[in-house]
Amino acid sequence: MAPRDEETIMSPGGDPTVKDPLAEAVSQMPPPNTIKKNELWYIHGRAYDLTDFINKHPGGPTVLLNTQGRDCTALFEAFHPFTDRPAKLLAKMKEVKVSPDILAEKCTDISQGNWFYLPDGTPDPFWAALKERCGKYMKENKVERTMKWSTLLLHVFLLMIQPPLWWFGYLDAYPWYSHAAAVAMGVTTWIAGRLGHDGGHFAISHHYWINRFFGNWAGLGLSNMSYWEILHNVDHHTDTNTEKDPDLYHYVFFLRDHPRYPWYIFHRLQVARIYCYAVWSFTTAGLLMIEPMNMLLTGSGTRPATVRLAKFRFFFWAKLVFHMLLFPTVMLGIPIWLLWDSNPNKGVVIAVRFASFVIYCAVTGVLFGLFSQVNHFSEDCVAAASRNTSWAVRQVETAANFCVDSSFWSLITAGIHIQIEHHLFPGLSSDRVLPLVPIVEQTCKEFGVNYKNFKTFPSILSSVHAYIDTLAYRVPRPAAKPENAESTAVEVAE
Repeated sequence: MAPRDEETIMSPGGDPTVKDPLAEAVSQMPPPNTIKKNELWYIHGRAYDLTDFINKHPGGPTVLLNTQGRDCTALFEAFHPFTDRPAKLLAKMKEVKVSPDILAEKCTDISQGNWFYLPDGTPDPFWAALKERCGKYMKENKVERTMKWSTLLLHVFLLMIQPPLWWFGYLDAYPWYSHAAAVAMGVTTWIAGRLGHDGGHFAISHHYWINRFFGNWAGLGLSNMSYWEILHNVDHHTDTNTEKDPDLYHYVFFLRDHPRYPWYIFHRLQVARIYCYAVWSFTTAGLLMIEPMNMLLTGSGTRPATVRLAKFRFFFWAKLVFHMLLFPTVMLGIPIWLLWDSNPNKGVVIAVRFASFVIYCAVTGVLFGLFSQVNHFSEDCVAAASRNTSWAVRQVETAANFCVDSSFWSLITAGIHIQIEHHLFPGLSSDRVLPLVPIVEQTCKEFGVNYKNFKTFPSILSSVHAYIDTLAYRVPRPAAKPENAESTAVEVAE
């Protein structure tokens, strides 16, 4: 029998003749003792003590540790869409009775734009239809949820060429060789970061340790991975596009990208494209050093949204500090040390090394900032976050796809050009969601949900800049319709 792992929980199927060790483990759990509110998990408006289940969780302990003390309904639903086993296991857990005030504070699954059940208690029909249709397609066509071998090997190769690029190019004493290597490392690191992204969503392999390895190490040159676990894997996929989404609204002081944030006179500069890209160029430096440092000092990594842990975890903070120090050491400190004697003018040595460091940060920052924002920033996407819709409708209407059939854009965007299906089913590898696009699109048509599918990159980029332009003014102005773009409830085509 295959080893039990997160795949058993998260994908269709399962052998009903095999005794379920998880159900047996749940039945043997002791009743919870007196417990604090931040030590519980909140799912569908109820509080549970899953402490004894952490190390038995098929998807590994990390996701439970990262969601302790908060509402994890959205993640529970999104990562278990094609089977009812997790719901059955949860029903066997001992529910903890807490005061209505605590439930009101912690539970967001019944709030505006985040619900899964209608007022009469019936499941959201749109989400039910998506799960049924996409699950049926995957089962009938034997579609795995894990990454294809071809995709995995290509991106592992891109990771493996980083040390040679660093040693033979980035450390070259001749400035232009070093700068060129910084550009090459920046581009390939961004593309290979797909492994960090999909590994963080437990979507590369059936085995927890493989996902954990890539989730921890494949994105070392892009983001502090401890910070990323909370910022993206938890908060972004729970509060998508709201003002509480810390993965989108990083530097609102410099680039106003939500109408609820304060306006300053220099925001008028964001009508200039070069200003937007200059702000985005700081994305990597922020995610690797600035925001983790802020989280270390204040407990929260970004403002005005928050990235917090509900309960202290030593290993999380140790890894955060280690990674925060590792990046500038490898990319700046060690090169200066190794090349200290390459030029009698030590100021030149420091200046060249710092320039290569800045070039790397800028290249990865622009790619990261641009391709992580372009799918969510438009007037329609941001407005949808404030509507009283179900969670599934919000995931569709606060995101947009572009160039879904393009292998080039799949590569250069690290697979996040198909954002709608990724938000609905984050447990699927980014190279597995393409067949679900027509199914989701047709379901959206039937339910009247606004599905945005841009046919070209310039068309979606123009919609982003049209939206950002409106926020350059104290009173936001109506967004200009992108030239040669046609906006409907189904798609946007150039």
